[in-house]
Parts: sequence; C-alpha cells; structure tokens
Amino acid sequence: MRAEAAHAVQKAQRTVGAAAQTLIGLAGTITTLAAISLGLEGYDREAIHHAHLGRSDVEEVTDRLASMTSAERRELPAMPAGREDVIVAG
Repeated sequence: MRAEAAHAVQKAQRTVGAAAQTLIGLAGTITTLAAISLGLEGYDREAIHHAHLGRSDVEEVTDRLASMTSAERRELPAMPAGREDVIVAG
C-alpha cells in the first residue's frame, strides 16, 4: 500500500513538475489525519479547514495508525465510526 502511495506521489510530481511542493486534500482520510495530528477530539471544521500538515506530520500519523489494531484506532477520539478498518489504506 505504501509503495502504491509513493508511486502515486511520484507520478503527480512528474506531472506537475518538481517545483510543486503542496498537495491539497479534502474530506475523508485527510480530514481524519488532520484531526488526529492536531489532537482534536473529533471533527472541528474551524480547526481543520485550511490546516497545513507537513509530509512528516502525515507520515507520523500514518505510521501511528498502521501500528495500531482496529480496536485501538476505534478508541481514538477523532476516528469516525466505521473508518478504523480502512483509514490506513486511505
């Protein structure tokens, strides 16, 4: 899965050029990653909207989620119900 994601990012970089340093995400997985990274108790539009996450932030949260069981992810305050099984895959 990580190899596929890395390949997709590399493909995007080839398409838009090396100067592009920003990816924009909306809804679903990135919203949950932002909420977890920001330490939120749940979805908070004001906190998440226009939030900036660095690559290291996304990698840290992704690594953390991947190391957890579904039951552990379910207990995270910002994890939407039903997403604990699929969040690592995006």
